[in-house]
Amino acid sequence: MEKVIPTRSALRRIKENLKIAKDGYSLLEKKREALMSEFMREVAQMQDIYAELREKLRRFYSQFRKGAVSLGQDRSELFFLQSKATLEIDVRFRSIMGVKVPSLQISERNVPRPGLAFSTLEMDRALAMVEEIQDLLVRYVEKRYIVDELAREIKRTQRRVNALEVFFIPSYTATKKWIEDVLEENDREMFTRQKKVKDVLARKRSTGEA
Repeated sequence: MEKVIPTRSALRRIKENLKIAKDGYSLLEKKREALMSEFMREVAQMQDIYAELREKLRRFYSQFRKGAVSLGQDRSELFFLQSKATLEIDVRFRSIMGVKVPSLQISERNVPRPGLAFSTLEMDRALAMVEEIQDLLVRYVEKRYIVDELAREIKRTQRRVNALEVFFIPSYTATKKWIEDVLEENDREMFTRQKKVKDVLARKRSTGEA
């Protein structure tokens, strides 16, 4: 309970604080629910991307092994030594429910090409999958970051909701009731004193008239 002097001005201030706390609680609850909805949507998308990425990688590794076999050990080693793969990502930021999250775009990439000396049908098929896998990987990283940021914001919002629900609202409510009880008791005492004064004055007037 706040250490306050039980006055009517203090009661008005406590009522205002209680209203602000309840309004804040309502808004934070709505925000938390909206964040949870967005979080679940992003998680579902991330899981779909992960499942697709996992399947593409499985097919790629299978095809790549066939490509390596078709090249032979010596040509495979030479191909790997000469191959240089690069991937540059452009990172921009946007807002989801007030949460800053990245938007990732591939700005430049270089996928190894076998050339005539290293070209086989199996290796060509494997390398043809690389760009699609890169796209999926970048999308997965983006979604994973978004999910993590939303989860952190949900926790922060939940802590604020808990603070209002467990501490501030009960504290203001108890303080409000305490002040109201004190003021009510003071009013009763004042009424009793006034009644006694009126009774005394009435008796005096009655005695004087007699």
